[in-house]
This record gives sequence, C-alpha cells and structure tokens, in this order.
Amino acid sequence: MYLPPAGAAPELEGEVRALEKSLGALRAAIAQAVRGRDDTEADLGHLRRRLATKIAEALPDDAAIRGRLDSAIDSAFATARTTLAAHWQEITDTLTDACTKVDGELTAKRRAHARAEEESREQRRQRERLTAG
Repeated sequence: MYLPPAGAAPELEGEVRALEKSLGALRAAIAQAVRGRDDTEADLGHLRRRLATKIAEALPDDAAIRGRLDSAIDSAFATARTTLAAHWQEITDTLTDACTKVDGELTAKRRAHARAEEESREQRRQRERLTAG
C-alpha cells in the first residue's frame, strides 16, 4: 500500500489532475475509435454501392458477368469489413485497457491524496494542541 510522505498533498493533487486529464483523453480516444469504425463501415458501404452502379452501367446487357463481379466484390468487401472491424476493435480494446489502468491509478492517487490531507490536518491539530497546552 502506498503511503504518501508528509506534506505530499499538493504533489498528489497535481498527479490526480494529470491522471484525470489522461483519463478524459483516453475516453475521448475510445469515442473517436468507435466513430472511426462506424465511418469506415459507412465508407465501405458507399464504395460498394458505387462499384455496383458502375458495373451495371458498364454491362447493362450482361447479367451473368454483373452477377459474378457483384459476388466477387461482395466477397472482397466482406473480407475488408471483417479485417477493418477487427483492427478497430483491437484499437478500442487497447484504449479501454489503458483507461482501466489509468482509472485504477487515479483511484489509488485520490486515496493517497485524501490520506495525505488527513495526515496534514492531524499534524495541524497536534501542533495547535501543543501550542495551546
């Protein structure tokens, strides 16, 4: 268990603020990663639709070739979606793990800060009793 040195409250307060800022940045990064994943999915869907339209325009009278090309494109886009989704999930998981660790450290520093402040108050009370006594 971490015990702060006497007079450590101001230093711990700064560490708490830095950890809170880091935690906020990590949470914002997680939200951005989720938006990035969603944007990637939307972009792939849009691109897939554009390709299908261009193929239909290029081969208006050949349904068999259009069908084979559509199948190939569907397969390629499904693979791309799966791969990209896995990468976005890995990014999100990494950020979430970091968030959990920083949150744990923040909790420990807040407790240490509270102990340091209580110790400081207790030392003041003892000095006041000695000077009053």
